[in-house]
Amino acid sequence: MIFSKEKLLEELQEYRNNPHSGFKCGLSIDDVFRLDKKSLVIFTAKPCDGKTTFLNYYSYMMAKRNGWKTIFFSFESSIGRQTDDMYNYFDNFNVLDEYCKIADTNNVKSLENIYKDIREAKSLYGVDMVIIDTFTNLNPYIGDVNTTTIGNTLTAFSSLAKELDICMVITAHPTKLNADEEINAYSICGSANFFNLSDYIISLSITNREKRYTKFTALKIRENLDKGLVGKSVTLKFDPYNKIYQEISDEEQDEPIESKRDKVAKEVAEQMALKGDQQLTPQNQTISKNILQRKVSLFQNVIGSKIRDLTIEDALNLGKQHKQNIDYIRSINRDKDEDKYKQEKQKRLPTFTISALMGNGRKY
Repeated sequence: MIFSKEKLLEELQEYRNNPHSGFKCGLSIDDVFRLDKKSLVIFTAKPCDGKTTFLNYYSYMMAKRNGWKTIFFSFESSIGRQTDDMYNYFDNFNVLDEYCKIADTNNVKSLENIYKDIREAKSLYGVDMVIIDTFTNLNPYIGDVNTTTIGNTLTAFSSLAKELDICMVITAHPTKLNADEEINAYSICGSANFFNLSDYIISLSITNREKRYTKFTALKIRENLDKGLVGKSVTLKFDPYNKIYQEISDEEQDEPIESKRDKVAKEVAEQMALKGDQQLTPQNQTISKNILQRKVSLFQNVIGSKIRDLTIEDALNLGKQHKQNIDYIRSINRDKDEDKYKQEKQKRLPTFTISALMGNGRKY
């Protein structure tokens, strides 16, 4: 079937009479991305780089500016903590209850449970946004996790977003990166389907932990230019006391940031240099990348026997070989079972001695 000239003119007029620029939240990230309904959005960052914290604040800003209501599927935060974080923004429980709904993830037994909860939240409360934190926590319900099952799951969430006219947001971890690599659109959970099926991919990275700078980059926007600009970044400063993100000056934005590899090399060298009363000087603060070629001793785990000696760079890259164990440990709810988290981490993951080479063993 080929559309007639009259039909195309009708569609063109309807398109031009409706906004297609996405929704602003009131921060300078509006220049980078403006999320919209009927969209599947992926937020990706390394663990502890602030995905959850940012999305809590973002949902508050969208409620404040656009009246958006959000339902949270917070697999890694307790109900009490999630509620407390949101209450800090609204400071009124009645208002909080109007704009925030929190799903009981303890009762999730399948993906169908999640789909049902989303439909009910839309029907009963008129939610505009769904935040699922994180995709890794869905693995037990996906079954055999592979490219096909990941694609099927993302397709289901995308279809639900369009059907219910909601913004579907999912957080996801990147695959293990080398020290000098940055997150890209194809490095998410080891599947290209995240890039192929999503409407937005936004990355977060802490570029300066001391000053609490977080960089936001648009890795994909399906309606580029209309709803943001792919490849554009903006940096905000995080206030840990009020848990809000603030604008920073142009001078601070232009501050040069060390590469991740240089940062690792510098941190390692500082640990090696700071022995006894030895002090770092301006000369030895400038660390050569060759520091990553120094040898360390690798052990089976915290209490296990020595395996071999290897370079610091090779030791830092071991995470690629232990991704399954790392994902399992991350799935443990630390709020409920911190002891299990520590025990599994000590038992399942290898360790290496950063300060010296060891013989057959070491003492604590």
